[in-house]
Amino acid sequence: MSIYKYDSTQDELIPLAGQGKAEYGASTERKGDITIPATTAGNFQTVNVVFAQAMPDNDYAVVIDEGTDTWAHCTTNVTNKTAAGFTVFFLNVTATDAPQMTFKYRAFKLYTDTEYNSLLDLPDRVSALETVNTMTVTKQGNYINGTNFHGSKVGKVATIEINGDTGASIPWEQITTVGVATGCATPLTELKCTADMLSVTTGYDPNGNAITKWIPPYCRAWIGTEGNIQVFLANPGASDTSYTGNLFIGGSYITQS
Repeated sequence: MSIYKYDSTQDELIPLAGQGKAEYGASTERKGDITIPATTAGNFQTVNVVFAQAMPDNDYAVVIDEGTDTWAHCTTNVTNKTAAGFTVFFLNVTATDAPQMTFKYRAFKLYTDTEYNSLLDLPDRVSALETVNTMTVTKQGNYINGTNFHGSKVGKVATIEINGDTGASIPWEQITTVGVATGCATPLTELKCTADMLSVTTGYDPNGNAITKWIPPYCRAWIGTEGNIQVFLANPGASDTSYTGNLFIGGSYITQS
């Protein structure tokens, strides 16, 4: 792939980028005139150039146009480059005196179009992201029955699923670690947590019969930066000392690596 622009002054196409990668170009430029005082035969001059606006740093190139009528009278060299400017060393190499001369300079900083190059590499990166890898989720204790602890990972995005459809035994109102995933979260990430509704006595009728309602417990789950999958369940008024129903935990998050 190549990119060109049309130069009407030269009636030709000027290449901007090609060969599958973005070429170098000028990201910022300074230009102007340099006046060299008259110089006797065999002697030299040094002229300091100060930019009206400083460069980002001293990593830039300088091109000096010495002109066709003065080329044989001198050699020039750019030294002491700083963000603020540079120094031109002028040497009269002839056996005759050189008159005052004015040169033009262009100072420009080079760059590589990393955004464009990144787009060229995108198919390979997308292909890598499409690869689904198994991620280990290890059950902790016997808080959730069964062995349905699953995990997968695509790039740095992990997904876990804990299917506790055969019951649980989780103490009420305390943080409990039910599993550990090899893909640690960054940062701590909330997970979806679903618990069964519980039959709770909410009062009594005039005849002394209990009035019950089905109420879900307060349920939260999350995964931390060490990979611990934790839950917190609050009793809505049930008579038992721990949650024994089914519990489902799942969600996606960004991993540390």
